[in-house]
Formats: sequence, C-alpha cells, structure tokens
Amino acid sequence: MDDKISSLDLSDSWWGSFLTISTLIVLLGVTAEALQFMKCISRQPKLKHSIEVAAFLVLVVGIAGELLGETKTISVGDQISGLLNDKAGAANERASRAEKAAADVSLEAEQLKADNLALEARLAPRRLSHAELEGLKAAVKPFVSRGISIWSYGIDLEAGILAGQIKSALQDAGAPVVDSIGHMVSSWTPRAGVIITGPDDKLVEALLTALKPISAVRGPLDPERVKTAIPAEIFVGVKPLSP
Repeated sequence: MDDKISSLDLSDSWWGSFLTISTLIVLLGVTAEALQFMKCISRQPKLKHSIEVAAFLVLVVGIAGELLGETKTISVGDQISGLLNDKAGAANERASRAEKAAADVSLEAEQLKADNLALEARLAPRRLSHAELEGLKAAVKPFVSRGISIWSYGIDLEAGILAGQIKSALQDAGAPVVDSIGHMVSSWTPRAGVIITGPDDKLVEALLTALKPISAVRGPLDPERVKTAIPAEIFVGVKPLSP
C-alpha cells in the first residue's frame, strides 16, 4: 500500500506541474489577446489577425490543459485519500487487536497470580497466630483440671511443629497435657487435618471452636474407650491437599 501511495504522490506532483504550465499558457494567450490592441499592431490587419488566431489557439490549449490537470489532480487526490483512509483503518484494527491481546495477557497474568496465591496457601505450613494461640488458652481455662493428649505422625515435621504450638499454649494455660507428638508411626487410614475426640463434650467443643482457624473437626470415639479415655485428644494429621 505504501508503494502505491508513493506512486500516486508522484502522479499528483506531475499533474500539479501540468496544471501550472497550463495556467501559464492561458496567461500567455491573454497577453497575446492584449497585444492586438496595441496601435502599432492594430494598424496592420494581417498581423493583428494572426496574433488574434494564435492567442485564441493558445487560450484553448491552456484552458483545456487546466481542465485536464484539475480533473487528474482531483482524481489522484481522491485515490490517495482513499488509500490513506484504508491504511488508517488497518492501523486502527491492528491497534484494536493489540489492545485486546494486551487485555487477554493481563487477564491471564491475574489468573496466574491468583492460582499461584492459591497454590502457596495450599503449600504453606499450618500455623496458629499469636491471637489464635491466646484464644486457645482462654478456651481451655475453664477446663484446666482435665487432661488433654496431643498426637502427630513421627515423620510429619509440619504437623509436629503445629502440634508443638498447640501443646505450648495448653501448658501456658495450665492444662495437663499428655505429649504424644511424633508417637504415631502409622495408621490403617491416613489421618488428614486436625481431629479432636474425647468423652468430655464441653472440652471437645471448646477446643473445636478455638482451633477452627486450622479447620479442626470432631472425630469418632470408640465406645469401648469412653470410660478409660483421656477427656480430650487432639490429633494433628497431615495437611489436607485441599484448603
């Protein structure tokens, strides 16, 4: 398209020059018309007639050239204008596509960022904040005379650290704690999350409420152990894959 516009520019320049020459020819014809009225020429009929005829022909040629030059100049100008409009339209379309592509990339980046944050949340170790630990201490204060055992798998370091946080908070509150962190070697069914069991419903409910930030749930209690079981037991299992 650029080559065609350049070619039309050259054509427009050529016809512009042609129009200028035609205008000069018209001026020459007008000058010749004026010469025939000079006294020295008007007294010579043959010379006057010759100049009159020549002036007429020059005017005809000049005016015809002007008409042709104007027509061609307008035509070439219209073609250039059309090509420039097409070029501008194509540029706008490319800009629109580029803007849409940029918006798509931005959306993909935002989605990737959200996915990364979700993945980080899944992979981040479970921990209780200072405020949550203080809440746990307050929750067990009314039950300081009732024992609580806390367990975790021996090879699960992440769960062991979380269980250690819970144990320290319980001890700070004055609750008797049976430390079995890392004592569970294996189980028939892998335990995930924080599971609280025990025959003391009020204590278990208090612990469930205090440990809600780490998604603690009540586990089943073997009826045969109800009479001999410690009032409450906290098992910190492996971190769940889903939040």
